[in-house]
Amino acid sequence: MARRDAYHAMGMGEAMIVAGIGSRKGVEAAEVIALIARALAEASLVRSDLTALATVDGKAAEPGLVAAAASLGLELQSLSTAVLQVAEGGQTASSCSARIYGVSSVSEAAALAAAGAGSELILPRIKSAKATCALARSPGGGAP
Repeated sequence: MARRDAYHAMGMGEAMIVAGIGSRKGVEAAEVIALIARALAEASLVRSDLTALATVDGKAAEPGLVAAAASLGLELQSLSTAVLQVAEGGQTASSCSARIYGVSSVSEAAALAAAGAGSELILPRIKSAKATCALARSPGGGAP
């Protein structure tokens, strides 16, 4: 992933929906996929509305995340901790995320950062056993 892509919506005037993902080591792809499906359902969205997945650099090579992105046919954007800290502004807090990455929620910060400037959180962080997911929408185009 080219980092510059994380700051721009994928289509002029078109809203982009990004799932930000946080995870523990060893998370399975099936768990990530199920969590994303649950997040989309809670936000009244469907799979085709989702544009990309995003996570922090330290998790981007996690086999379960890589496999989930491939299975969904989506790009897994890898964002630096510094980029997540700039995008900070989520609604939930994890003491683990704060301690390790300096953000209250990796999934919320990743979703907001990847969706670009002016994006909004449309689903705060939800959790499964080893993963978290939040959804953000880029500005432009209104609802998908």
